[in-house]
Amino acid sequence: AMSDTVLRLNSGFDSPQLGFGTFLLNPEDAKAAVKEAIKTGYRHIDTAWTYKNEKEVGEGIREAIAEGLVTREELFVTTKLWCNAHRPEEVRKQFDESLGLLQLKYVDLYLVHFPMSFKKHIHFPLSDIDDAEDDVPLMDTWREMEKLVDQGLTRSIGVSNYNVPQLRECLQECRIRPAMLQVELHVFFNNKELFDFARENGVQVTGYFNLGNINALDVYKIKYDSLLEDPTVRSIAEKIGRTPAQVLIHYVLQVGAISITKSTRAERMRENFEAKDFKLTEADFNALVKLNKNDRIGKMEQFKNYKQYPHLEVKG
Repeated sequence: AMSDTVLRLNSGFDSPQLGFGTFLLNPEDAKAAVKEAIKTGYRHIDTAWTYKNEKEVGEGIREAIAEGLVTREELFVTTKLWCNAHRPEEVRKQFDESLGLLQLKYVDLYLVHFPMSFKKHIHFPLSDIDDAEDDVPLMDTWREMEKLVDQGLTRSIGVSNYNVPQLRECLQECRIRPAMLQVELHVFFNNKELFDFARENGVQVTGYFNLGNINALDVYKIKYDSLLEDPTVRSIAEKIGRTPAQVLIHYVLQVGAISITKSTRAERMRENFEAKDFKLTEADFNALVKLNKNDRIGKMEQFKNYKQYPHLEVKG
């Protein structure tokens, strides 16, 4: 497999820059897809408790290791704490559940998935949304995350979907610094203020929805212009003999972030993975930078009354 570049985390560990994502990956497809991704060359596998596919993702990893495709040490496995387990007494319980499903002895990165807190018995509130909110100070959750590092259960910890003030609070009050911030990042939403703040503070950034996630639009019932059909993206791709997807992923790599994409098809995985095998000219890169609209796909607007809802521009 072609080698991938890595980014050094403030925890001293390296994260491969090309990640294979499993959001909305059906459990019945996950095992084969993860194994195929590893075969393609992916070393960074990203899942979460809330995706409900950790068991199958873990099976894919175990089979790949058993077949000698990869060693555990060569892999970088990320999973995430869901909003219903932010209370200090719940963090370790949910982590143990994830680790058990993955059948691993440790994970490489454990993230707080969203800053909002849900009550314990609620996975994802569809009705009575405001009643589902739990009030848990983010630093109470973070102190439990730090203990997982102390115990060697995760090598690094980080946050996902935090805004600048939330990340700043974590950096100021933590004992173990967040090593990673995972957020939406693509040519239509460069998330620049947050990205720059993270990097200035030694926090690496993972970007998701690099291709404008078609399935998510379906799930979230959102209208959003297609990144893959964008005329600028298409003309650059055509000019350099690459695909629009490769150009979009390459943009994320070139800004210095980690890219997360998902596919169940081997040829698409290979296409996505090969996004690192070329360089964009400064002019082409700048043309992509100019596409920014500061408009995010994952608004999660139904939670905008929550105390910890992160997207300040939606709150108004």
